[in-house]
Amino acid sequence: MPWSLLRRLIGARPLEKRRSTRSGFRPAFESLEDRTVPSNIVWTNRLTAGDRFTPRERLVIDHAIQTWENLIPDFNSVYPAQVGSNVLFVRFVGGSRSGLDLGGMTVGLARTGRGVPTISIDANAGGSRWYVDRTPWDRAEFPVSFTAKHFGGGPAGQDLLSVVLHELGHVLGLPHFNDRHDLMAATGSSRQRWLPSPRDVSFIANRVGFTVNFPGIVPKAAFVFGNSNAGEGMLHPTIDVMLSAVPTQTVTVSFVVTGGSASNGSDYAVAGGTLTFAPGEYKKSLPLTLVNDTQSFEGNETIQFALVGATGATLWPGYTTHSFLIVDND
Repeated sequence: MPWSLLRRLIGARPLEKRRSTRSGFRPAFESLEDRTVPSNIVWTNRLTAGDRFTPRERLVIDHAIQTWENLIPDFNSVYPAQVGSNVLFVRFVGGSRSGLDLGGMTVGLARTGRGVPTISIDANAGGSRWYVDRTPWDRAEFPVSFTAKHFGGGPAGQDLLSVVLHELGHVLGLPHFNDRHDLMAATGSSRQRWLPSPRDVSFIANRVGFTVNFPGIVPKAAFVFGNSNAGEGMLHPTIDVMLSAVPTQTVTVSFVVTGGSASNGSDYAVAGGTLTFAPGEYKKSLPLTLVNDTQSFEGNETIQFALVGATGATLWPGYTTHSFLIVDND
């Protein structure tokens, strides 16, 4: 039997055709219908002329955004390092009133790369119909549990929440997984709901580099950037160490100065050699203090740092060193 016919019989529909990679991030605010809140994922064209979604569809998309925001408290990736302010812009187009036809049985499409990532939602769920949940924060309509994050027995139609979560997953850097029980499976059947799985969240933490908030994931410690600089007049420059997962217990990360042309005591001072992350903390700065001396023609100087050990976490190979340049201001 041809695969296209088999898919039509079982109701499975392709969820995504991805292009390129993530874009950069900048700070912004998302304006909601009844309130204005700071947001990590900003729906840029919400309630504009380009927003053709119904109020119920908008509610579902808002909840999908909130779901990923709750799982990822920081979008400043350490792998590779991103220059940003913990905000991801996304544009949504389509919806049941738009008339948008993505072709064939495709229900959703994520385009990333240049500019703001765009998620397109087919008007009629690829020839099926949408199930638009009035209460997307619960799954009472899906009483059958296939796994802890995959449910069935739901109302007729393709679950809009699952599709939006899936497409946002691609924007966040997730690929397709060859597992029909996973949110990031390439196809999904009607009357079923998927939520982000431990594998999805772990991939984001360990391969994409965003900091996640999910029980059971052992944090990795890394320098956010491999190098930085500041004038010697800056008393306390920022050299951040981040964890790939929000810890549920105390984490300590040890660091040392491994070299450089600057002298400890006359050019800078470092207090201690251990960073302590309390439960819930995932970012710390090295306790570095620069000395603004008056020595003329001293020139620029460097300090080399390295992470050398951790308790309650592991070190992220390849992201354990940092070169800091002190820019002479005399």
